Amino acid sequence: MKFSSIAIVVAAGLIAIAVGWVYQSQTSTSVSKPELEIPVDIDYFLSQVKYRVMAKNGKLDYELRSSYLQHFKQQDISRLEMPEIKIFRNQEPWEMQADRAELQHQENILEFVDNVRLQGKNTDIRADKAVFDLDENVYRLTNTKAIYYNESS
Repeated sequence: MKFSSIAIVVAAGLIAIAVGWVYQSQTSTSVSKPELEIPVDIDYFLSQVKYRVMAKNGKLDYELRSSYLQHFKQQDISRLEMPEIKIFRNQEPWEMQADRAELQHQENILEFVDNVRLQGKNTDIRADKAVFDLDENVYRLTNTKAIYYNESS
């Protein structure tokens, strides 16, 4: 009798495990996983970007670098992460960095946002925002702090 009692307990245990497994597999398949949202208006993205623009005279006008760039075709804008630009229009180049930027392609306007730092010879300018019209050489800075210093020889 001991053997038959043990066999009944083992069989009941196996049936209980099988019923629990079937129940769990049916309930877990009914739980839907969240769908991955893919923006439909991004037509390309780039990593470790280096973009050089030449002036009409054939010299380097500016060089733009970014760790990541996304282009949105519907608005025709590019969003950049950790952008850096080096502008060569004057004798001494200017360098600017920020946390992010947005390039409006149709207007050729580049907007740097958050922790903006613009550096040139003897100049260090910090701002919350910097907007450049790349065609007209016009720029606007918001909430600016500037430091000008003389280099001693």
